[in-house]
Amino acid sequence: MRKKLKSIVALASIMVLILAFTGSKLEAGIVGNYSVIGTINVSVVGYDSQTSSFYEEYTFSRGGKFHDSTMRGKWKNLGGGRFNVAYNRLDIKNYFEDGLCDEGLCGVNVSVKSAYLKGKVSGSSIEGVFYVKMNMGYGGKNFTIIANADYEGSRDSFRQENTLKKSSNFDALIDFAISAMSQE
Repeated sequence: MRKKLKSIVALASIMVLILAFTGSKLEAGIVGNYSVIGTINVSVVGYDSQTSSFYEEYTFSRGGKFHDSTMRGKWKNLGGGRFNVAYNRLDIKNYFEDGLCDEGLCGVNVSVKSAYLKGKVSGSSIEGVFYVKMNMGYGGKNFTIIANADYEGSRDSFRQENTLKKSSNFDALIDFAISAMSQE
């Protein structure tokens, strides 16, 4: 009985090590810093839309931590190099309310409905989509803002700073929101 118990413990230990190694190996394929460029389309539903280019840096850290130049989130490895990032909605709400107030639009109430980044890493390349949907209330009016972006890039070696002014996907969103709400 004692020998059988030792065998079970040894087998369980080996299985845990295999799972730990496999998980960290999968994570290691995505972990890193990426420079990306993309095209973002921002629309204020029922009003107007605008398309612009952006340059951003994404950092995927071990343990599921993610950040870009303005926001934080948690990322999950979906296997096969695919990942999903869930942005912190409270960070987005505060970023927009504070940013709009800094531009003279104080009192905007922001409710983030959805905010994510999805993509795939293959070798040193990364590509995917970014999506945000939020409601904003200002001056007795309610606005629904939707942003969609496609992006591509690669690990640290890809630098586009010289040809494209650095502007985050969230900066493009806030610039358009200011423009749309100022016209009301």
